[in-house]
Amino acid sequence: MNTVEPSQLKVYKRLRNRVESVDPLYAHLSRQIELISAGFGGEKEVERVIRTLNLPDDSYVFTDLHIPMSNNRYLQIDVLVLTPSYFLLLEVKNIRGTIMFEKNPNQLVREVENVREVFRCPEQQVIRHERRLRGLLNAISASGLPEIHPLIVMAYPKTIVLKGPEKVNIINACDLENYVEEINANFSMESQELHRIASIVERKSWPFLMTPLHEKFPLETTDIKIGVFCSECLSPIRKRLRLCPYCSYPVMQSRIDSIADLMLLVRNPVSNADIREFLNIHQHETISYILQHANFRITGKGKGTRYHLR
Repeated sequence: MNTVEPSQLKVYKRLRNRVESVDPLYAHLSRQIELISAGFGGEKEVERVIRTLNLPDDSYVFTDLHIPMSNNRYLQIDVLVLTPSYFLLLEVKNIRGTIMFEKNPNQLVREVENVREVFRCPEQQVIRHERRLRGLLNAISASGLPEIHPLIVMAYPKTIVLKGPEKVNIINACDLENYVEEINANFSMESQELHRIASIVERKSWPFLMTPLHEKFPLETTDIKIGVFCSECLSPIRKRLRLCPYCSYPVMQSRIDSIADLMLLVRNPVSNADIREFLNIHQHETISYILQHANFRITGKGKGTRYHLR
């Protein structure tokens, strides 16, 4: 297990790099970056704790899962631990201050320095994730399963939980070892079935796919910075290079990501001409070569060809 920076965090940083700081979208992107960065920090802390757990040899740990379900729904899990004796479904929260789980409506209220802020309810998220996980296991005819333990894990140990959830357990990350030790591990599922389930989970997990922002924040290409920017260090790439001169990130991937930026910020689908204008690359053949290395969905033919964000 090796937690890497979430793909959605990289996408938000890329997009913010193209938007002027006075645009309302800039503030929206900055807020998303702040929230995802906090969550990523929490997942790294939980990963550190999981490495100390006495897990069976034939165990599987997945982080930042995104599995497409039916009706445009996703199974999204921060950390999923599959062992022969139990499954752990962890919703990680890295929130400071004093928190309260409220009802009617379900929400998480956080208070820091006399300022209150409302978040989506982690309890409802965990319940929804467990229901969808069970749906996935049922769809693949999984059998002989151990008990599923859904948990809310607080990564920041000094968070005060003034009012906890009613239906889901909540613990500090440092207490995860004790929680696991107390699980009744007498049951043990077949290792072959466990391996099959883990393989399906890994195969079905897709990279994060963001909803186009132009649906909520209408923009034109004149409102944003055009051209190719390095996806890693965000520096402009103005020459035909193989690697970024500042960080050595592959330029081809940055070009593909820049096309995705166009689809997320301005319009989706796009034409070859749209891409040439946005990337500031005027050779039709060069754009066609880039698109051959991309994974965009294609519709139409000839001048009517359009490229879609999957």
